[in-house]
Amino acid sequence: MGSWLESQPLPADQIDRLDVARAVWFRGPREVELRDEEIRSPNPGEVRVRALRSAISHGTEMLVYRGEVDPAMSLDLPTLRGSFAFPIKYGYAAVGRVERIGREVVRLKEGDLVFARHPHQSCFLVHQEGAEPLPPALDPVLFDELHEGLVCLSGCARDGLAVHYPNAAARLAGVFGRDHF
Repeated sequence: MGSWLESQPLPADQIDRLDVARAVWFRGPREVELRDEEIRSPNPGEVRVRALRSAISHGTEMLVYRGEVDPAMSLDLPTLRGSFAFPIKYGYAAVGRVERIGREVVRLKEGDLVFARHPHQSCFLVHQEGAEPLPPALDPVLFDELHEGLVCLSGCARDGLAVHYPNAAARLAGVFGRDHF
């Protein structure tokens, strides 16, 4: 982690007119393009998020970019599109603000700062359960360091290295710790 794609906030008077987002797609090994994607209104239970920051993984994502992932491997997130045989829309760490909510959304409100496991895209739809609320005062730039630390802690836990300090990892991770540790 450590690198970010950043998008600028959209003026409030233009939010309703937003119907196209820019998404990063890997066309083939070491080939990247931006594609326009239509964004519909949120369905019941969904939220529309305007991405503020999107982390680029120096590990997994670089493997995908270089074409070093088994093309037959299945995608592990519902937000990913395409396949590892290319093209693929990949990425899994976006921070943004909820712009619109669909009916039946109870966990979030417009303006909430959220984290979502979503590919690099300027604006996207996600089910409310896929958007984790963040503290409103959190600077999205600081999220980079937090997320990088969580990835490291997750790897340590997976490899059995956090056995001696399991509560430390959960405390450091906070809202994310309850899902990962």
